Amino acid sequence: MTRTTDLDFAAREALRLLSPDPENWVSDRSGIDHNVTIVGGSGSGSTFAFALRRAVTFC
Repeated sequence: MTRTTDLDFAAREALRLLSPDPENWVSDRSGIDHNVTIVGGSGSGSTFAFALRRAVTFC
């Protein structure tokens, strides 16, 4: 096993092995002018999702 001082090596290698990045991660939807991804479903993630949904509703 080879050791490296590059801490992001494993993440980059995993992404390289999966495949190239798609051109567009999220398909376009009419009436939506931004894309947001919330990673995590704990209290903070759920609160951010709720706040963003509410902000879009009242815009």
